[in-house]
Order: sequence, then structure tokens, then C-alpha cells
Amino acid sequence: MQSSVKKLWLKYEYHTLELEETQLEFKKRKAEFEFAFRKKYDKLPVAQKTTIDCLLSEQESAKPPPQPPSSAKRPEDDSTHGLFKEVAKHTHPDKYATRDEETRLEKAATFKRAKALADKGDWFGLYKVAQELGIDVPEPTEEECESVEKSIRQMQEKVQEMLKTAAWKWYDLDSDSRVKYMQAYYAEVFKLHEQNDA
Repeated sequence: MQSSVKKLWLKYEYHTLELEETQLEFKKRKAEFEFAFRKKYDKLPVAQKTTIDCLLSEQESAKPPPQPPSSAKRPEDDSTHGLFKEVAKHTHPDKYATRDEETRLEKAATFKRAKALADKGDWFGLYKVAQELGIDVPEPTEEECESVEKSIRQMQEKVQEMLKTAAWKWYDLDSDSRVKYMQAYYAEVFKLHEQNDA
């Protein structure tokens, strides 16, 4: 593996791990923030609860519906599929049906991992699996490297989106500051509702 490809792989691996770690942390922070939000909500007068309910339902209905997967075939789809086929030749469980249990389990786990990567369209992840298996795979093309760089940028954007949320910021505050932050958050919610009504 060329050093430039190795560097790209390490960068990709780092951002993949960073995204996974941030998502886990965000889930915890969001749950605590929603709990605190609900505690304050329960103490509000009925009129204010109705206002918040309306605003939250408006926000929910304003979200764009999830987009179905694009049927347009991307150039990297063919190379991802081809690479998966190559990995599958070396790991498919049927090929190891008569081997010892340890080998069968190891190959089945690798096959499952490769299948998940292929389903996500993760050519670079499959490339790494192929390298681990000793499969001779040509170095990634410039187009494939650009696709990996694009994936890295998307992961970075997702991390930044989570770091900018109210839940993330609130979680880092001390008890008194959390109370003030939640009051300010509620004030913003009511202000937003007034602007929408105007």
C-alpha cells in the first residue's frame, strides 16, 4: 500500500471512529437534555404547553421526508460490487462448511463485515478487508480517493452538527448554568412561535 493511500486510510478510519464516538455521546446528551426539557415542560401552564406542542409538531411536519436511495448508479458502485465479489470468493461461509469451527466463524464474520461495507457502498472499507486477506487489489483510482475524501467531509459535517446542538452545549454546563440555559432555550422556543404567528 502506497504511503498516500495509507495516510488516506488512517484519516478515513480516524473520522469513522470519531463519528461513532460522537454519535454515542450525543445520544446520551440528548436523552438527558430531553429529560430536563420535559421536567420544565411538566411545570408549565396549559397555554404554554400548547404553544410548545404546536411548535414541535410544526417542526416535525416541516422535516423533509426521508429520500429513497438513488437509483442512479454511481461509478464507484461497480468497483465496490466487484471488490465485494472478490472478497466473497475468499470468505463465503459455504466455501468453509467442512472446515474447523474457528475457521468457519472467522470467515463468516469477515464475510458479514464485507457485506455490510458493500451495502453501505464503502469501497475503501472493502479495500482494507481485501488487504487483510492478502487479495491483490490495485491501488485506488483518483476517483475512488476523491469519493473517500467526500465521505470524510460528510462525517466531519455530521460531527459538527451534533457539537452545535443545544443538547450538546447544555450537557457541559454546571447545574446552575443548565437551569439558566434551559430557561433561555424555552424563551427562544416561545419567541420562535411568536415569529411564526406574526
